[in-house]
Amino acid sequence: MKNFIKKYCCLQKGSVISGSLLIAGTSIGAGMLALPLVTSYGGFFPALAIFAVCWASMVATGLLILEIAMGMKKGSNIISMAGDTLGTTGKVISWTLYLFLFYSLNIAYISGGGSFILDVFAGGAISVFGPLLFVTVFGMIVYFGARVVGRINIMVMTTLVVTYFAFVALGWRYVDTANLTNINWSASLVAMPVVLTSFGFQGVVPTLISYMDHDVKKIRRAIIIGATIPFVIYAIWEWLVLGIVPLEGPEGMRSMMEAGGNVLQPLKNVIGDTNINVIHIIFAFCALLSSFFGVSLGVIDFLADGLTIKKSFKGKILLSALAFVPPLIITMTYPHIFLVALRLGGGLGSALLLGLLPVMITWVRRYRMNDTTSYTFPGGRAALIAIAVVAVMAVAIQIAYFV
Repeated sequence: MKNFIKKYCCLQKGSVISGSLLIAGTSIGAGMLALPLVTSYGGFFPALAIFAVCWASMVATGLLILEIAMGMKKGSNIISMAGDTLGTTGKVISWTLYLFLFYSLNIAYISGGGSFILDVFAGGAISVFGPLLFVTVFGMIVYFGARVVGRINIMVMTTLVVTYFAFVALGWRYVDTANLTNINWSASLVAMPVVLTSFGFQGVVPTLISYMDHDVKKIRRAIIIGATIPFVIYAIWEWLVLGIVPLEGPEGMRSMMEAGGNVLQPLKNVIGDTNINVIHIIFAFCALLSSFFGVSLGVIDFLADGLTIKKSFKGKILLSALAFVPPLIITMTYPHIFLVALRLGGGLGSALLLGLLPVMITWVRRYRMNDTTSYTFPGGRAALIAIAVVAVMAVAIQIAYFV
Protein backbone atom coordinates (compact mmCIF):
# COMPACT_ATOMS: atom_id res chain seq x y z
CA MET A 1 0.00 0.00 0.00
CA LYS A 2 2.85 2.38 0.87
CA ASN A 3 4.52 1.79 -2.50
CA PHE A 4 1.19 2.32 -4.25
CA ILE A 5 0.75 5.69 -2.56
CA LYS A 6 4.28 6.73 -3.41
CA LYS A 7 3.88 5.72 -7.03
CA TYR A 8 0.42 7.04 -7.78
CA CYS A 9 -0.03 9.87 -5.29
CA CYS A 10 3.32 11.44 -6.17
CA LEU A 11 4.84 11.47 -2.74
CA GLN A 12 8.19 10.23 -4.04
CA LYS A 13 10.89 12.83 -4.39
CA GLY A 14 11.33 14.20 -7.88
CA SER A 15 8.07 13.23 -9.55
CA VAL A 16 6.69 15.53 -12.24
CA ILE A 17 3.38 15.97 -10.45
CA SER A 18 4.95 16.78 -7.08
CA GLY A 19 7.21 19.29 -8.84
CA SER A 20 4.18 20.74 -10.63
CA LEU A 21 2.36 21.16 -7.33
CA LEU A 22 5.38 22.96 -5.89
CA ILE A 23 5.24 25.42 -8.79
CA ALA A 24 1.45 25.82 -8.54
CA GLY A 25 1.53 26.28 -4.77
CA THR A 26 4.15 29.00 -5.10
CA SER A 27 2.02 30.89 -7.63
CA ILE A 28 -1.45 30.62 -6.12
CA GLY A 29 -2.06 32.95 -3.23
CA ALA A 30 -3.31 36.35 -2.19
CA GLY A 31 -3.31 37.62 -5.77
CA MET A 32 -6.67 35.88 -6.14
CA LEU A 33 -8.21 38.54 -3.88
CA ALA A 34 -7.13 41.24 -6.32
CA LEU A 35 -7.46 39.58 -9.75
CA PRO A 36 -11.25 40.01 -10.16
CA LEU A 37 -10.99 43.66 -9.10
CA VAL A 38 -8.18 44.69 -11.42
CA THR A 39 -9.66 42.77 -14.37
CA SER A 40 -13.26 43.90 -13.82
CA TYR A 41 -12.95 47.08 -15.93
CA GLY A 42 -11.81 45.09 -18.95
CA GLY A 43 -14.22 42.20 -18.48
CA PHE A 44 -14.02 38.43 -18.32
CA PHE A 45 -12.85 37.57 -21.84
CA PRO A 46 -10.13 40.25 -22.03
CA ALA A 47 -9.01 39.00 -18.60
CA LEU A 48 -8.50 35.53 -20.04
CA ALA A 49 -6.36 37.03 -22.80
CA ILE A 50 -4.20 38.89 -20.25
CA PHE A 51 -3.91 35.68 -18.24
CA ALA A 52 -2.69 33.84 -21.34
CA VAL A 53 -0.04 36.46 -22.15
CA CYS A 54 1.26 36.60 -18.57
CA TRP A 55 1.15 32.81 -18.23
CA ALA A 56 3.20 32.34 -21.41
CA SER A 57 5.68 35.03 -20.36
CA MET A 58 6.22 33.63 -16.87
CA VAL A 59 6.52 30.05 -18.11
CA ALA A 60 9.15 31.28 -20.55
CA THR A 61 11.17 33.10 -17.89
CA GLY A 62 10.92 30.05 -15.63
CA LEU A 63 12.43 27.98 -18.43
CA LEU A 64 15.10 30.64 -18.99
CA ILE A 65 16.10 30.33 -15.34
CA LEU A 66 16.24 26.57 -15.86
CA GLU A 67 18.61 27.13 -18.79
CA ILE A 68 20.81 29.50 -16.76
CA ALA A 69 20.85 27.33 -13.63
CA MET A 70 21.89 24.22 -15.53
CA GLY A 71 25.20 25.94 -16.27
CA MET A 72 25.89 27.06 -12.71
CA LYS A 73 26.77 25.45 -9.42
CA LYS A 74 24.10 23.72 -7.41
CA GLY A 75 21.80 25.99 -5.41
CA SER A 76 22.48 29.17 -7.40
CA ASN A 77 19.64 31.68 -7.18
CA ILE A 78 18.74 34.59 -9.42
CA ILE A 79 21.00 36.93 -7.42
CA SER A 80 24.09 34.80 -8.00
CA MET A 81 23.02 34.28 -11.63
CA ALA A 82 22.93 38.04 -12.14
CA GLY A 83 26.24 38.52 -10.34
CA ASP A 84 28.09 35.87 -12.36
CA THR A 85 26.73 37.19 -15.67
CA LEU A 86 26.17 40.93 -15.26
CA GLY A 87 28.82 41.62 -12.61
CA THR A 88 28.51 43.66 -9.43
CA THR A 89 26.00 46.07 -11.01
CA GLY A 90 23.70 43.20 -11.94
CA LYS A 91 23.98 41.74 -8.45
CA VAL A 92 23.13 45.06 -6.78
CA ILE A 93 20.17 45.64 -9.10
CA SER A 94 18.79 42.13 -8.55
CA TRP A 95 19.32 42.46 -4.79
CA THR A 96 17.37 45.75 -4.78
CA LEU A 97 14.58 44.40 -6.98
CA TYR A 98 14.26 41.27 -4.85
CA LEU A 99 13.81 43.26 -1.65
CA PHE A 100 11.43 45.69 -3.37
CA LEU A 101 9.27 42.87 -4.77
CA PHE A 102 8.98 40.86 -1.59
CA TYR A 103 8.56 43.85 0.70
CA SER A 104 5.77 45.04 -1.60
CA LEU A 105 4.13 41.62 -1.42
CA ASN A 106 4.40 41.49 2.36
CA ILE A 107 2.88 44.97 2.61
CA ALA A 108 -0.05 43.71 0.53
CA TYR A 109 -0.46 40.55 2.61
CA ILE A 110 -0.26 42.38 5.95
CA SER A 111 -2.77 44.93 4.67
CA GLY A 112 -5.14 42.22 3.46
CA GLY A 113 -4.74 40.14 6.61
CA GLY A 114 -5.29 43.17 8.79
CA SER A 115 -8.45 44.09 6.87
CA PHE A 116 -9.75 40.55 7.32
CA ILE A 117 -9.25 40.69 11.08
CA LEU A 118 -10.95 44.07 11.28
CA ASP A 119 -13.92 42.96 9.18
CA VAL A 120 -14.46 39.72 11.07
CA PHE A 121 -13.67 40.67 14.65
CA ALA A 122 -13.82 44.44 14.95
CA GLY A 123 -16.37 45.57 12.40
CA GLY A 124 -13.75 47.69 10.64
CA ALA A 125 -12.81 49.77 13.70
CA ILE A 126 -9.32 50.86 14.77
CA SER A 127 -7.45 50.52 11.47
CA VAL A 128 -4.00 49.96 13.02
CA PHE A 129 -5.20 47.07 15.17
CA GLY A 130 -5.73 44.54 12.35
CA PRO A 131 -2.26 44.64 10.74
CA LEU A 132 -0.56 44.69 14.14
CA LEU A 133 -2.45 41.62 15.35
CA PHE A 134 -1.89 39.81 12.04
CA VAL A 135 1.89 40.31 12.19
CA THR A 136 2.06 39.49 15.91
CA VAL A 137 0.28 36.15 15.52
CA PHE A 138 1.45 34.91 12.13
CA GLY A 139 4.84 36.60 12.19
CA MET A 140 5.53 34.64 15.38
CA ILE A 141 4.85 31.41 13.48
CA VAL A 142 7.35 32.46 10.80
CA TYR A 143 9.88 33.27 13.54
CA PHE A 144 9.92 29.60 14.61
CA GLY A 145 11.09 28.60 11.15
CA ALA A 146 10.27 26.52 8.11
CA ARG A 147 9.45 23.34 10.02
CA VAL A 148 6.67 24.95 12.06
CA VAL A 149 5.42 26.94 9.07
CA GLY A 150 5.43 23.79 6.94
CA ARG A 151 3.23 21.88 9.38
CA ILE A 152 0.74 24.73 9.69
CA ASN A 153 0.83 25.41 5.96
CA ILE A 154 -0.28 21.84 5.24
CA MET A 155 -3.50 22.60 7.12
CA VAL A 156 -3.79 25.99 5.43
CA MET A 157 -3.34 24.56 1.92
CA THR A 158 -5.74 21.68 2.62
CA THR A 159 -8.37 24.14 3.80
CA LEU A 160 -7.64 26.34 0.77
CA VAL A 161 -8.28 23.50 -1.68
CA VAL A 162 -11.43 22.27 0.09
CA THR A 163 -13.01 25.72 0.39
CA TYR A 164 -12.13 26.60 -3.22
CA PHE A 165 -13.99 23.62 -4.62
CA ALA A 166 -16.83 24.10 -2.15
CA PHE A 167 -17.23 27.71 -3.26
CA VAL A 168 -17.20 26.69 -6.93
CA ALA A 169 -19.80 23.98 -6.26
CA LEU A 170 -22.11 26.28 -4.30
CA GLY A 171 -21.45 29.63 -5.94
CA TRP A 172 -21.94 28.84 -9.65
CA ARG A 173 -25.73 29.23 -9.39
CA TYR A 174 -25.31 32.90 -8.43
CA VAL A 175 -23.48 33.68 -11.68
CA ASP A 176 -25.32 36.11 -13.95
CA THR A 177 -23.94 35.68 -17.47
CA ALA A 178 -24.96 39.27 -18.27
CA ASN A 179 -22.15 40.41 -15.96
CA LEU A 180 -19.65 38.56 -18.18
CA THR A 181 -20.51 40.45 -21.38
CA ASN A 182 -18.52 43.59 -20.50
CA ILE A 183 -15.55 43.92 -22.90
CA ASN A 184 -13.06 46.79 -22.79
CA TRP A 185 -9.70 45.76 -24.23
CA SER A 186 -7.84 48.97 -23.41
CA ALA A 187 -9.01 48.89 -19.78
CA SER A 188 -7.94 45.25 -19.47
CA LEU A 189 -4.26 46.20 -19.81
CA VAL A 190 -4.32 47.89 -16.41
CA ALA A 191 -4.51 44.44 -14.83
CA MET A 192 -1.22 43.18 -16.30
CA PRO A 193 1.09 44.04 -13.34
CA VAL A 194 -1.07 42.17 -10.80
CA VAL A 195 -1.66 39.23 -13.16
CA LEU A 196 2.08 38.95 -13.78
CA THR A 197 2.70 38.75 -10.03
CA SER A 198 0.02 36.07 -9.67
CA PHE A 199 1.96 33.76 -12.01
CA GLY A 200 5.29 34.27 -10.23
CA PHE A 201 7.17 31.11 -9.24
CA GLN A 202 10.68 31.61 -10.68
CA GLY A 203 12.39 31.82 -7.30
CA VAL A 204 11.62 28.16 -6.63
CA VAL A 205 13.13 26.86 -9.91
CA PRO A 206 16.66 26.35 -8.46
CA THR A 207 15.09 24.35 -5.62
CA LEU A 208 13.10 22.35 -8.17
CA ILE A 209 16.27 21.50 -10.10
CA SER A 210 17.85 19.93 -7.04
CA TYR A 211 14.57 18.30 -6.02
CA MET A 212 14.23 16.64 -9.45
CA ASP A 213 17.91 15.66 -9.65
CA HIS A 214 18.72 17.88 -12.67
CA ASP A 215 16.38 15.90 -14.95
CA VAL A 216 15.70 18.64 -17.55
CA LYS A 217 12.76 16.92 -19.25
CA LYS A 218 10.95 16.36 -15.96
CA ILE A 219 11.71 19.87 -14.70
CA ARG A 220 10.47 21.42 -17.95
CA ARG A 221 7.23 19.46 -17.76
CA ALA A 222 6.78 20.37 -14.09
CA ILE A 223 7.19 24.08 -14.86
CA ILE A 224 4.67 24.02 -17.71
CA ILE A 225 2.10 21.90 -15.87
CA GLY A 226 2.64 23.71 -12.58
CA ALA A 227 2.10 27.13 -14.16
CA THR A 228 -0.99 25.91 -16.03
CA ILE A 229 -2.76 24.82 -12.84
CA PRO A 230 -3.04 28.44 -11.57
CA PHE A 231 -4.24 29.52 -15.03
CA VAL A 232 -7.19 27.12 -14.80
CA ILE A 233 -7.93 27.99 -11.17
CA TYR A 234 -7.76 31.74 -11.86
CA ALA A 235 -10.03 31.41 -14.93
CA ILE A 236 -12.74 29.60 -12.94
CA TRP A 237 -12.40 32.09 -10.08
CA GLU A 238 -12.74 34.99 -12.53
CA TRP A 239 -15.86 33.46 -14.08
CA LEU A 240 -17.44 33.06 -10.65
CA VAL A 241 -16.58 36.43 -9.14
CA LEU A 242 -17.13 38.58 -12.23
CA GLY A 243 -20.32 36.65 -12.93
CA ILE A 244 -21.64 37.17 -9.40
CA VAL A 245 -20.58 40.77 -8.70
CA PRO A 246 -21.57 43.50 -11.22
CA LEU A 247 -19.13 46.17 -12.32
CA GLU A 248 -21.32 49.14 -11.43
CA GLY A 249 -23.44 50.02 -8.42
CA PRO A 250 -22.76 50.62 -4.72
CA GLU A 251 -21.85 46.95 -4.24
CA GLY A 252 -20.03 46.68 -7.56
CA MET A 253 -16.41 46.11 -8.48
CA ARG A 254 -15.77 49.72 -9.44
CA SER A 255 -16.76 51.00 -5.99
CA MET A 256 -14.55 48.45 -4.23
CA MET A 257 -11.67 49.15 -6.60
CA GLU A 258 -11.81 52.86 -5.82
CA ALA A 259 -11.89 52.06 -2.09
CA GLY A 260 -8.70 49.99 -2.41
CA GLY A 261 -10.31 46.85 -1.00
CA ASN A 262 -10.56 43.22 -2.13
CA VAL A 263 -13.32 40.95 -3.42
CA LEU A 264 -14.56 39.72 -0.04
CA GLN A 265 -17.00 42.51 0.74
CA PRO A 266 -18.78 42.72 -2.64
CA LEU A 267 -19.12 38.92 -2.76
CA LYS A 268 -20.58 38.89 0.73
CA ASN A 269 -23.04 41.67 -0.08
CA VAL A 270 -24.26 40.20 -3.37
CA ILE A 271 -24.58 36.53 -2.36
CA GLY A 272 -26.15 37.05 1.03
CA ASP A 273 -25.93 33.32 1.85
CA THR A 274 -24.17 33.01 5.21
CA ASN A 275 -22.78 29.53 4.57
CA ILE A 276 -21.29 30.43 1.18
CA ASN A 277 -19.90 33.67 2.56
CA VAL A 278 -18.13 31.81 5.37
CA ILE A 279 -16.61 29.43 2.80
CA HIS A 280 -15.25 32.14 0.51
CA ILE A 281 -13.94 34.18 3.44
CA ILE A 282 -12.03 31.16 4.81
CA PHE A 283 -10.74 30.41 1.32
CA ALA A 284 -9.55 33.98 0.78
CA PHE A 285 -7.81 34.15 4.14
CA CYS A 286 -6.03 30.83 3.54
CA ALA A 287 -4.85 32.10 0.14
CA LEU A 288 -3.47 35.22 1.76
CA LEU A 289 -1.89 33.35 4.68
CA SER A 290 -0.12 30.78 2.50
CA SER A 291 1.40 33.61 0.45
CA PHE A 292 2.45 35.48 3.58
CA PHE A 293 4.21 32.40 4.98
CA GLY A 294 6.10 31.71 1.76
CA VAL A 295 7.20 35.28 1.13
CA SER A 296 8.16 35.91 4.76
CA LEU A 297 10.33 32.80 4.96
CA GLY A 298 11.97 33.80 1.70
CA VAL A 299 12.71 37.32 2.92
CA ILE A 300 14.19 36.09 6.21
CA ASP A 301 16.41 33.54 4.44
CA PHE A 302 17.45 36.14 1.89
CA LEU A 303 18.36 38.69 4.58
CA ALA A 304 20.19 36.07 6.65
CA ASP A 305 22.30 35.10 3.65
CA GLY A 306 22.83 38.61 2.25
CA LEU A 307 23.63 40.25 5.60
CA THR A 308 25.41 37.16 7.02
CA ILE A 309 23.19 37.10 10.11
CA LYS A 310 23.19 33.79 12.00
CA LYS A 311 19.82 32.35 12.96
CA SER A 312 20.53 32.43 16.68
CA PHE A 313 17.97 33.71 19.17
CA LYS A 314 19.09 37.33 18.75
CA GLY A 315 19.71 36.87 15.03
CA LYS A 316 16.19 35.58 14.41
CA ILE A 317 14.71 38.51 16.33
CA LEU A 318 16.72 40.93 14.19
CA LEU A 319 15.76 39.14 10.97
CA SER A 320 12.08 39.10 11.95
CA ALA A 321 12.22 42.81 12.75
CA LEU A 322 13.81 43.55 9.37
CA ALA A 323 11.22 41.40 7.60
CA PHE A 324 8.07 42.63 9.34
CA VAL A 325 8.56 46.08 10.91
CA PRO A 326 9.04 48.14 7.70
CA PRO A 327 5.97 46.69 5.89
CA LEU A 328 3.93 46.90 9.12
CA ILE A 329 4.74 50.60 9.56
CA ILE A 330 3.80 51.31 5.94
CA THR A 331 0.56 49.30 6.25
CA MET A 332 -0.45 51.05 9.46
CA THR A 333 0.27 54.42 7.83
CA TYR A 334 -1.62 53.57 4.64
CA PRO A 335 -4.25 50.97 5.63
CA HIS A 336 -5.81 50.68 2.14
CA ILE A 337 -2.58 49.89 0.34
CA PHE A 338 -3.41 46.27 -0.61
CA LEU A 339 -3.97 46.83 -4.35
CA VAL A 340 -1.30 49.52 -4.63
CA ALA A 341 1.33 47.21 -3.14
CA LEU A 342 0.37 44.33 -5.44
CA ARG A 343 0.50 46.66 -8.46
CA LEU A 344 3.92 47.98 -7.51
CA GLY A 345 5.20 44.49 -6.83
CA GLY A 346 3.96 43.25 -10.20
CA GLY A 347 4.58 46.26 -12.38
CA LEU A 348 8.09 46.88 -11.15
CA GLY A 349 9.28 43.98 -9.01
CA SER A 350 7.96 40.94 -10.89
CA ALA A 351 8.30 42.48 -14.34
CA LEU A 352 11.92 43.53 -13.83
CA LEU A 353 13.24 40.80 -11.53
CA LEU A 354 11.32 37.78 -12.84
CA GLY A 355 10.66 39.00 -16.38
CA LEU A 356 13.37 41.25 -17.80
CA LEU A 357 16.38 40.14 -15.73
CA PRO A 358 16.31 36.46 -16.86
CA VAL A 359 16.16 37.68 -20.46
CA MET A 360 19.21 39.90 -19.95
CA ILE A 361 21.18 37.15 -18.21
CA THR A 362 20.31 34.64 -20.94
CA TRP A 363 21.19 37.09 -23.72
CA VAL A 364 24.61 37.82 -22.24
CA ARG A 365 25.40 34.16 -21.54
CA ARG A 366 24.33 32.99 -25.00
CA TYR A 367 25.45 35.77 -27.31
CA ARG A 368 28.35 37.43 -25.49
CA MET A 369 29.84 34.71 -23.35
CA ASN A 370 28.95 31.91 -25.81
CA ASP A 371 27.98 29.78 -22.83
CA THR A 372 25.68 26.82 -23.58
CA THR A 373 24.07 24.36 -21.18
CA SER A 374 22.26 21.04 -21.40
CA TYR A 375 18.97 22.89 -21.99
CA THR A 376 18.29 25.85 -24.28
CA PHE A 377 14.95 27.64 -24.35
CA PRO A 378 13.75 27.64 -27.98
CA GLY A 379 13.07 30.67 -30.17
CA GLY A 380 16.44 32.38 -30.17
CA ARG A 381 16.66 36.17 -30.06
CA ALA A 382 13.05 36.64 -31.21
CA ALA A 383 11.70 34.75 -28.20
CA LEU A 384 13.87 36.72 -25.78
CA ILE A 385 12.73 40.02 -27.31
CA ALA A 386 9.06 38.96 -27.07
CA ILE A 387 9.44 38.10 -23.37
CA ALA A 388 11.21 41.42 -22.75
CA VAL A 389 8.38 43.30 -24.50
CA VAL A 390 5.82 41.85 -22.07
CA ALA A 391 7.95 42.86 -19.08
CA VAL A 392 8.50 46.38 -20.42
CA MET A 393 4.75 46.70 -21.11
CA ALA A 394 3.97 45.83 -17.49
CA VAL A 395 6.45 48.43 -16.25
CA ALA A 396 5.08 51.07 -18.64
CA ILE A 397 1.48 50.34 -17.58
CA GLN A 398 2.45 50.61 -13.94
CA ILE A 399 4.23 53.93 -14.46
CA ALA A 400 1.32 55.28 -16.53
CA TYR A 401 -1.15 54.17 -13.85
CA PHE A 402 0.58 56.23 -11.17
CA VAL A 403 1.43 59.28 -13.28
